[in-house]
Amino acid sequence: MRSLRPLLTRFARVPAVPQRRPASRGERGQALVIIAMAMIGLLAFIGLTVDAGILYIGVGHLRRAVDAAALAASAQFREGREVEQQVAAAREVVHLNGVDPTSLELWLCNKNLSKADPLDPVTHHDPSLCPNPGELRRKLIRIRAATEVRFAFLTIIGFHSTEISAQAVSEAASVDIVLVIDTSNSMTFDVPSSDPMWAPSLCNVVSGGDDIPGECHPFEEVKQAAANFVERLNFPYDRVAVVTFALTPTVVIPLTNTLTPADIIDTILNLEVSPPRQPPGYPYEAAGCVSLVPEQDVSGCQNTSIGGGLKYGGNEFGRAPIRQESVWVLVLLTDGAANASEDDASVPTLNKFCPPSTWGSMSDPLLPYCRDQYNDTRHTVLTPTIWIAGAPGNGIPPDPGHTAPYNPDHTYGALGSPLADYDTEDFARDMADFVACAPTYGDAAQWCRDSLNYIADEGGQGAVIFAIGLGDSVVENYTTPRDAGDSLLKYVANVGLDGDPDPTPSGGTIDPCFGIPAPNLTVGNDDYTCGNYYFSESGTGLNAVFEAIASRIFTRLTQ
Repeated sequence: MRSLRPLLTRFARVPAVPQRRPASRGERGQALVIIAMAMIGLLAFIGLTVDAGILYIGVGHLRRAVDAAALAASAQFREGREVEQQVAAAREVVHLNGVDPTSLELWLCNKNLSKADPLDPVTHHDPSLCPNPGELRRKLIRIRAATEVRFAFLTIIGFHSTEISAQAVSEAASVDIVLVIDTSNSMTFDVPSSDPMWAPSLCNVVSGGDDIPGECHPFEEVKQAAANFVERLNFPYDRVAVVTFALTPTVVIPLTNTLTPADIIDTILNLEVSPPRQPPGYPYEAAGCVSLVPEQDVSGCQNTSIGGGLKYGGNEFGRAPIRQESVWVLVLLTDGAANASEDDASVPTLNKFCPPSTWGSMSDPLLPYCRDQYNDTRHTVLTPTIWIAGAPGNGIPPDPGHTAPYNPDHTYGALGSPLADYDTEDFARDMADFVACAPTYGDAAQWCRDSLNYIADEGGQGAVIFAIGLGDSVVENYTTPRDAGDSLLKYVANVGLDGDPDPTPSGGTIDPCFGIPAPNLTVGNDDYTCGNYYFSESGTGLNAVFEAIASRIFTRLTQ
């Protein structure tokens, strides 16, 4: 017993555990209040989260609608629509996106617009969209819209809705257009040669009782269609230049001109057909035209410098200030094949590229002058070898380096020179490459690399080209080959379509005109189109051609 006493004493010291009392009714009520308050807080959090989600979705939805509305308005702006039409287009797109706007505002640089009926500067003018001094105006439109977002939970505490707003700035690409127009004396050939109006010296000055000076046909239709085309441009955002060509090219209106649209149209309507170039003794003598006798120099007697027109037209895109952000477009119109180029550096008024091998033949008077008799030959400034259509390269290394001969002076056509056979058609194809091929060597197609000297920084301009063939001589020339004009213009249009002269590139865009022959003309106004090429037998079809080109230009937002 004595040994158990300490153990019993320790157990006796442990206090007894008290018994828990049952909760009273008051304590149970307090717990219910706490739980209820927690539930309310939880519901409030869920409600706020739902309403925040509704607000977030509404803002995103409105922003997308406003972005689309700004693009729709800029599309109307690009086509020269009035501000009411731009606003209507923007509002329609917002509704189509499922947004009911409480307000929609359109803003643009609306200061000193060259329009007869300028827009309301108070309602729609935004100075921040105007260019800085010395900069060119751009087609910028700001759309700001607001709409109401209704809440789901906050209505319990009196917040039924809130207004949200969004804005977007859209830009329609401005267009720099160069019209390159053939003024050779064949632009009077819609009348018989016995008709006095066949002579440019008469039809240029005769008035037909209309608003267009002169009565040369089809040149009068050419001028009217070109003027109608200019009327569709949106000045001062768009710019236009005019280049004409006969024996040699001329810049009539530079791209950087400050003329009003009315002045530009008036200049176009007052263009005249160039006189024919005949050797001494003919009614219309011209300096530099030596003889039309086969096997003698005829370089100064020709009158269709397609290559010269392309060269001068392409150079216009390089005039300062240069607008890299605009769409560059060149529209070429001619009624024949290339038989002239540009002035010789040493002998002014003579064809620079009319080699003796192309002066004709006594045995075959139908051979063409200043170009060879085959559509599929090609000489370039980089190589004297002949290209056959579809087979470029001919020994040129992948990178021309500094070994490729490049001779920019007048010795191309000199006897014994490496490029003695370089002719006016070769020059026209090279100049088409210059206008449309990519500016840098790495971005250019292989054919462009083989025809342009990128090492000397003489790459392409990267412009779009539309080519228009007018009249019988384009497809049924009396010389060999009959369709030399049609073939050349298809080449020009092909390189102008995507910057690649190759008609069948591997993995690239096949030329839409590839394999399509020139038509055999019948009685009536024949016409056909493929890619960027348009042919019209009659001048009466030119309005439709220019309208088609305008509609295609105005659907391009960027280059």
